[in-house]
Amino acid sequence: MKKRITLMIMVIMVVTFMTACTEEMKKEEVSVLLVGYGWFSGIPEGQTNNAELVVNALDGEKITLEEGSKTAVIHSLVVPVEWDKALSPVEEAIEKYNPKIVIGIGTAAGISGLRVEPYGVNWMKGTDADPENPELQISKNEKIMADGPDYIKGSLPYKNIVMTLLENEIPATLGKITPIETPDKSVSSTTSSTSTALPVGNVMPDISHTSTTGMYLCNYMTYMLPNILLEQPDVMTGFIHLPTQPGYVTQTRLNQLKDMSDEEQERWLTFSYPATMSLEQMIDGIRVSVETSFKGFE
Repeated sequence: MKKRITLMIMVIMVVTFMTACTEEMKKEEVSVLLVGYGWFSGIPEGQTNNAELVVNALDGEKITLEEGSKTAVIHSLVVPVEWDKALSPVEEAIEKYNPKIVIGIGTAAGISGLRVEPYGVNWMKGTDADPENPELQISKNEKIMADGPDYIKGSLPYKNIVMTLLENEIPATLGKITPIETPDKSVSSTTSSTSTALPVGNVMPDISHTSTTGMYLCNYMTYMLPNILLEQPDVMTGFIHLPTQPGYVTQTRLNQLKDMSDEEQERWLTFSYPATMSLEQMIDGIRVSVETSFKGFE
């Protein structure tokens, strides 16, 4: 009798296991594309962009919600911080993986947590750098799209992502846009101390707002992702900024101290450091962001 009961229990366990495996296999796989920027000139020698490290760490990871019918599969892509080379790999990856969620990721020095960026503005400014050919630089200070809107908003569940990150004890903030005050042409901008207009080099941005994404390539990606996916309105897309790692600021400080006198070093050693975050927490933060977005897709 005991042998029969034991056999029945084993049969039930095997059937339960096989059923669970079958149900898991039935779940539809949904692609998620993470696009991280690679090396740029502001990174200390010997260091790697946080964005590159984070997306590579999550490449191939699968996320399955407890009550969901789909499994998210993460595909990662690292793109150069170059005006004419950043977008084409993204377009190729979108065609290859047919993702339902696309998230761009970059690094913003000095921020104290992940910053989820809803808005990109129609302006690009700055000089890029090819790590293999540093003399081949392209400078921009103009509109991204001549006839495009002044700013564009992505489609991630931004507030939910920030709230979920906070609930997981991961510091996070929500990005924003700010109106640009039109300068009074009757007052010289070089002599006025009260104007809040924002000049960019010698060119005033011909747009109505600025964004916390800035005007460099992170903003470029934030603005262009929704444009790339205009014909795929069911695809969620957006951008997230990461803080720097502790190794960045310590290496930068050491580089600053290297050629100083003893007196200067002692003074600089009293200065505080920019905010940082460990690589592990940044990886967790992007994982949580993907999972939260995936819940919205489900």
